[in-house]
Amino acid sequence: AGTLIGKLLARSAGVGDPAVRWRFTHDAPFFDNQVCFVEFQGRRARLWLQKTIPEENEGNSLETVFERELA
Repeated sequence: AGTLIGKLLARSAGVGDPAVRWRFTHDAPFFDNQVCFVEFQGRRARLWLQKTIPEENEGNSLETVFERELA
């Protein structure tokens, strides 16, 4: 219902549809400490998300939890 109300309000204010659409790609969110990278090569783009994982000796390292070609 909230999406419909938002669309109606935007239309009544003369706001067009957004150029970008968002959607969830996973059923559950990630709640760890994470960092996101975006890499551009010409017309190609790649995104990947890494989270920290504890090391046995000292410090933390990163593990890729999500990766996607964007374009």
